[in-house]
Amino acid sequence: MSELPPSKQNDINEIAGAIEKLGEKLDKLQPEKPPIKKYANTTAIGIFGAAFTTLMFNIRNVTPYADLSLAVMAIAFCLGGVVQFTAGIFELKRGNTFYGTRFVVMSGFWLSLVFLLGAFPGLGGIFGGDNVHSELYPDATIVNRVSMGAYFMIWSVIVAIFFVCAFKQSRVTRLAMGSVSILLFFLSLHFFTGIMAIRVVGGVFGVAGALFGLYAAAGILLNHEFGRKILPLGYNPLKSETDKKTNEEKK
Repeated sequence: MSELPPSKQNDINEIAGAIEKLGEKLDKLQPEKPPIKKYANTTAIGIFGAAFTTLMFNIRNVTPYADLSLAVMAIAFCLGGVVQFTAGIFELKRGNTFYGTRFVVMSGFWLSLVFLLGAFPGLGGIFGGDNVHSELYPDATIVNRVSMGAYFMIWSVIVAIFFVCAFKQSRVTRLAMGSVSILLFFLSLHFFTGIMAIRVVGGVFGVAGALFGLYAAAGILLNHEFGRKILPLGYNPLKSETDKKTNEEKK
């Protein structure tokens, strides 16, 4: 092939340069991509809210004569309800399905319980009397006791589902979920039977579950802040959803 004359070659080079400059100008005219929003890890907040509420509630269960009613109601509304719900919304925004669902659903449990106890303070003798047949609490009828028994039974099944899902989370999370599910089951039996000893045994499981929760929250917070394992949580060999989100944030 014959080579192009120098004049035509220069024209082609000028056209190519003009096209390149035009492309650069068009790139500058394109709107910049908005920065990707990154949310902080709110898992520890939600677990702290749930664990503190569970601990106070079950201190009352294992010590039936301690007057902790107002403290439990306040903590259940603020920490168990509002704080846990807020943490759950942010967990869902981060794409953490397990903790997002758990926090939002369990905030509903505490808020509904506050409503029940606030609207019917003598209902089932939760915070009064040595048993559900106490004459001091005439509202604790057979119908009310059966209703509360069914209420806690349904919640024990819901938490049992979270317990099964927790097998992709840490061992501490599994222990916490398992203990709380047993607690709710025992509370259900307490209302069905009226036997105070069952409630006390359930309270022991509740205290254990709360302590596991506090340990898990402290471990997540400390490990995240220091960037290394301060408190072992016992994650599975298969990376959990929380692990994946944390690793993505570090990148």
